[in-house]
Amino acid sequence: MSNYTESIKAQSESLLATAQQGLDKAKEYADYDKASGIVFPHPLGKVGPFPLRKMVTITASVSLAFSIFQILTAMSLPGLITAAARFGIGIIGLLSAYQKEEFIAKVFAYAQALLLIVSSLLLLTAVLFALLRMGFSIFSFVVLIIALLAVAFDYFAAWIASSYYEALRRGVSVESEA
Repeated sequence: MSNYTESIKAQSESLLATAQQGLDKAKEYADYDKASGIVFPHPLGKVGPFPLRKMVTITASVSLAFSIFQILTAMSLPGLITAAARFGIGIIGLLSAYQKEEFIAKVFAYAQALLLIVSSLLLLTAVLFALLRMGFSIFSFVVLIIALLAVAFDYFAAWIASSYYEALRRGVSVESEA
């Protein structure tokens, strides 16, 4: 009987040690200071030297300005619809930064991700348009550059928006200075 008890005790200690190693590894992965970069959204509430809330305000403001530019220069109905959507998402982003509510941040993050998908489809359309015309004219080159800039900005803005939502969801300060 003693052998059985010692065997169970050894197995329990081994299991406990393995579980502790797993917990240590999980804590290491959850150490956001080690996982952060210089430019990339910081889960502790900073993007580089800027607080995350300030970055949301900046990206939402740039989104509003870019949407006005797109509305004034829209050359197609899908481009105009995307510009109007970008304008609305910029307003949602400013509301999210101002009110710091999890629900509005979630709506902002999902809307920004959806806009990234739409912008990517418009970039694909611009490339196909240029290929169908059998060459890159100045017009198609300008449309392609604008679409590429929109996708790059939307990718960064979606990253900022999702980081902001995640920080609010976890209760992390989005005001802290680096």
